[in-house]
Amino acid sequence: MALLATSRRTPLGDAYAEISDGEPPSSHGVSHNTMILFERKGGRPIELMDLTRYGRFGVKGRGASDWLRSKGIALPERINTLAPIAARGLDIVRLGAEDYLFLPQSLEQSSSLGALRADWEAGGPARKGFNAWREEVWAWFHVGGADVAELLAKTCPVDLNADRLPVRSVVQSRVAQMDCILVRTDRTGRHGFDLFFDVASASFMMRSLRELAIG
Repeated sequence: MALLATSRRTPLGDAYAEISDGEPPSSHGVSHNTMILFERKGGRPIELMDLTRYGRFGVKGRGASDWLRSKGIALPERINTLAPIAARGLDIVRLGAEDYLFLPQSLEQSSSLGALRADWEAGGPARKGFNAWREEVWAWFHVGGADVAELLAKTCPVDLNADRLPVRSVVQSRVAQMDCILVRTDRTGRHGFDLFFDVASASFMMRSLRELAIG
C-alpha cells in the first residue's frame, strides 16, 4: 500500500476524485492526477503530474549523515545529486552537507520509506539530525515531455536541456518566481523533472506552468 501524505491537498488533488490507496500515477496517457499543460501537433505533450499525496521523508542537520551511514545507507558524495538505494527501494537526494530527501522508487510500494522514518523516529537521543517535514511543507509535482526544457527555460534561469543536465542531477533554483528544487528523474520515461516547492503556492505554480505552456 502506498504511503500517502494525506494531510496536504493541492489543486490537482482537489480536482479529481479520490483514488484507491496504492494506485500509482500511470506511465502512459493521463492518470487521475495528471494535467496536459500543452500538446504540440504530432502528439508531443508536456504533462504536469501531482505527486504531493505520496510519501517522502527529509532529514537534515548535525548527525544526519552519521545516522544514515550507521543504517548501511550509502550517501551521494556530491551535493545536488540523486542516488538509488536498490536494497530499500528508495532514492536519496542530497541537498546539502547534512540535508537529505528520500523518495520511493515505486509509488505503489513505498513501505520502505515508512520503515526508514519509523526507524529514525525510534532512534532515541542519539544525534541524528531532525525531521525536515518535507511531506508537510513541500508540494511535489512532476513536469515532463520532449519540450520540457524549453518550457522551463521561460521561468528557470538554469539550462535544463537533456545534454547539459543528466538524469539524477539536482538543481536548487527558482521556478514561477519561487524557490524550487528540480530533480531530473525522467519519471514517466520522458525528459522530466520532479519539482519540490512551498505547498501553499501549489495553485500558483500550476497556473503559472499552464500559462507558460500555452503562452
